[in-house]
Order: sequence, then structure tokens, then C-alpha cells
Amino acid sequence: SGPLFNMVHPEDDPESLWLKPNEFKLLVTFRLGLRLVAAPAPCNMCKGASIADSFGIHSLSCIHTGSRTALHHHLRDQIHKLASYAGYAPQLEPVIPVLHPLHGKEKKLRGDILLRHGADWLLVDVAVVNPLCPSHLTNALSTTGGAASKYAETKHKTYDEACAKASWIMTPLVVLRAAYMCRKSHVQVALRPT
Repeated sequence: SGPLFNMVHPEDDPESLWLKPNEFKLLVTFRLGLRLVAAPAPCNMCKGASIADSFGIHSLSCIHTGSRTALHHHLRDQIHKLASYAGYAPQLEPVIPVLHPLHGKEKKLRGDILLRHGADWLLVDVAVVNPLCPSHLTNALSTTGGAASKYAETKHKTYDEACAKASWIMTPLVVLRAAYMCRKSHVQVALRPT
């Protein structure tokens, strides 16, 4: 059936997709779970606030690297483009005004894409999760896609009530850097003409 969307920019030179020998060695070392560097050191991206472990796990999950944000935006934009082609009237970054339960002040939740699927409006919210990050590791080890499924639950807790008030259906799309996707998210986000 093929991929839902292409992760390679059409203007990329196919030769640029090949790994250089040092990149290949680094990725194989990481995949085998071997040390990439001799000892842990302060993370340069975090300005020393966190310690980068010698196995590279922190480096993959560091929120200061920008790679998660770039992947998130790419996925969001590709889904928006596909939804436009399919005639689902997508809206980028819709805002849901909700009252804060403790102090009654209005706060705004922002999703990634609102799209019409038949009579339903789906709020798609994309998240990129590293299953090797310590906060996700236990769920990742419990079952295939466990970290994605657990993070999808977090998205539901954050958005479900506000979406229900707006008559929208919360649809998290949680993607692991290891390229697995929460099955429930995949089924709900599959863009098929009605």
C-alpha cells in the first residue's frame, strides 16, 4: 500500500540520501547499543543543564536540538497538504478557548490541524517522541508502540474535554523516531475520500 506521505523532499539529490562511512559507523554503533563517546558530558544544546550520556540517547531526545520540531512541522505540513488534496478543508493550528479549571481564566489550546471528514471535524495533533528517552522507555519496552500509545493518552487528557465542547474529535498522531506509529492514531488519521 505504500507510505502515507514521503519523508524525502522532492528536490533532494538521491545521492544525498546515502550515508557517509563515518555516519554509517555511528548509526551501527548506536543501533548495537555501544558507547558512542568514552564518558557522559554536559549537553552543549542544553547549555549544560542536562548530561549527554555516552550512548547518545539524550542527544536524540534533547528538546533543544530542533530536530523534533522540524520533523513535527514537516509531518503537520504534509498532512495538511494531503487533506487539502482530499478536500477535507484543513485549517492549520486551530485554537480552542477553554476555561482553566482552577482559576476560571481562559486559556487557549492549540492543535495542529482541524479537518472535516464526512460530518465530523477531527483535531489532529502531531507529536514526535523518542522511545529511548527515560520518560518513555518503560512504555516503549512494554509493547510495540507503547511509548506512542501512552503519549496519545496524554494528548487525549489534554484535549478531549475542550474538543467535545467544540464538537470536534481529538485525533493524536504520535510518531516515534524509530518510525513506529500508534495504531489507533494511524487508523484515525488515514485520509481516504468518503
